[in-house]
Amino acid sequence: MKPENQEIEKRKYEIGFVIKTEDASVISQSLKNRGFAVLNDNPVEKVQLAYPIKKESYAYFGFLHFEGDPAAIKNLKDDLKLNPEVLRYLIITPPFIKKPAWRKSLPVQSQQEIKPALPTESILTNEALEKKIEEILK
Repeated sequence: MKPENQEIEKRKYEIGFVIKTEDASVISQSLKNRGFAVLNDNPVEKVQLAYPIKKESYAYFGFLHFEGDPAAIKNLKDDLKLNPEVLRYLIITPPFIKKPAWRKSLPVQSQQEIKPALPTESILTNEALEKKIEEILK
């Protein structure tokens, strides 16, 4: 067990959900009841379902970003399963964006040595190009 003075390590999550009504407070209220803090609340959008879910062919899709104690996720899932307004949901941890190793900047000396490739042929004007086309067509 953790001592009371030690703070619980919070993690960030994202939940995508499909609900029967336009009121997304059903989801945010479940989050708040379990001690999660809603970071980003987005509007819901009415969508036509590809197949009926609980006899519903239209529903409202939305997603939220929230953070909280990872141990409380199981209880949150249980709440959402038992809620008749929630048709489907998915809870994920957003990926951490890392810089790829191959994107490191080049040293200053090697950047100066790199020169853009010059075209081997000379650039033609429009008149010269038209004359070449006429010669080819003859």
